[in-house]
Amino acid sequence: MALAAGLTALADQASKTYAHDFLRARPSQPLIDGFLYVTYVRNTGAAFGLLRNSAWLLSALSLVFLLAVIIFGATSSPLSRGTRLALAAGIGGAVSNLLDRFTRGYVIDFIDFRVWPVFNLADVAIVVGLGWLCFRLLFHGQAPGGPGGRRRSEERTDDNVP
Repeated sequence: MALAAGLTALADQASKTYAHDFLRARPSQPLIDGFLYVTYVRNTGAAFGLLRNSAWLLSALSLVFLLAVIIFGATSSPLSRGTRLALAAGIGGAVSNLLDRFTRGYVIDFIDFRVWPVFNLADVAIVVGLGWLCFRLLFHGQAPGGPGGRRRSEERTDDNVP
């Protein structure tokens, strides 16, 4: 799980370095004209422009989120591979955005669909990871375990069938 989280954070940081080095002095550039653009944005707030200029508050909230996810992962063993990857994506994205807040005082966003606020790969990782966890909780009963969300100790056997 740590490797996947680290790779997520590394990919996001590499994409932000590229955006910082090559996009910040340029106007928005179309990748797919009329649909997808790269637009350099310094985001001092949270998603959707909430809590602007609140880097320390957002950093504290991110640390609480990270701690909660790590505790969930550590106390919900065994976790399915999909659940571990979902947690890793969320952790990697949160760590990368937190690193931006600590080192720059803002998060670099650059993916622009023009109908949604500009975002970055870390945001994608967080949303996909949390979305997958919610899916597992809603449709499989719980996130831990293998198929159906059950832990091995909860699997039905002939001995415990009512």
